[in-house]
Amino acid sequence: GSAGARLGLRGSSIPIEVGGQPLLIGGDVVIEVAGIDVGSKDAVKAIGAALDGMADDAELSVKILRDGRERTLEKRMGELRAEP
Repeated sequence: GSAGARLGLRGSSIPIEVGGQPLLIGGDVVIEVAGIDVGSKDAVKAIGAALDGMADDAELSVKILRDGRERTLEKRMGELRAEP
């Protein structure tokens, strides 16, 4: 029911053990949100500001890597802000 789930993001689901600690791997890797590269300097602030400024009818675009391929997920902000 989260905003990420409504957008279509897939979480980690493959259990492994590293150094005796359980860990989940796999899932989507987010590379860009609203045209902002997540690896850029100050990306968190820039993405937060961009999302805060988006109207409910604006479409959010999130670029991801899934199964070795680049994909773009899109959803209207109002749908993502809606309570589950």
